[in-house]
Amino acid sequence: MAYMTAIDNDMPLTLMSFYGYATVKAYTNQDNINSLADFQEGDQISISGLASNPQAAYLAALKEEGLDVQKYNAMLVKIPNTEAISMLETNNQIKGSILSFSANLKAEELDNVHMVRDFTDVIQKYSIGTALIANTDFYNENPDICEAIRKVQNEVIANWERDMDKNAQLLADQYDCDVEDVIDLMKTQPPTDKLTGYNDLAQLLYEVDMLSKPLKLEDLPNYDSIPR
Repeated sequence: MAYMTAIDNDMPLTLMSFYGYATVKAYTNQDNINSLADFQEGDQISISGLASNPQAAYLAALKEEGLDVQKYNAMLVKIPNTEAISMLETNNQIKGSILSFSANLKAEELDNVHMVRDFTDVIQKYSIGTALIANTDFYNENPDICEAIRKVQNEVIANWERDMDKNAQLLADQYDCDVEDVIDLMKTQPPTDKLTGYNDLAQLLYEVDMLSKPLKLEDLPNYDSIPR
């Protein structure tokens, strides 16, 4: 998403490949809210940052469920994850929170909080996550280096599949969470360099006025070299 908004503003960036999916879920402290449609006008839903992967996942889910994207997008308020989790636990100032990994694990520990929406389906359909990007001049002037970076990426993906337990433990230590949570995450959203939902995401962002023009993957000058 950040790449799309950047090139929409004519920044000299080149997309090399997809890098991996985001992990995003929505939570609430309200017993009567069990879906995104249950939030009412005037409710506040926290999000750690706008123009972000969590917002893209939320907007994609709204579109897929046939909800009023503009109406529900207006419910978002920017609040740091740690503060949002505390608010979910102690008061009703916010009615929901959109959290990414590993903040979502903290929310799941709260007795008065339950998950409203797992965004994995739309994250995969719209290729919401991180991407490998290069400055365009660097990309054009250093093809050997860029190819070497892509080779390392492929080796990382292959290494993850070969030694999942070891790699999961490293990530669990980094994020201070259970290794089982990491393994479950990587089985449902394994690392990939394949970019399949670029056009769907670009169209969505254009429809909600986050892009000034529609973008197409096939219009990129290095289209043939992008894994998809």
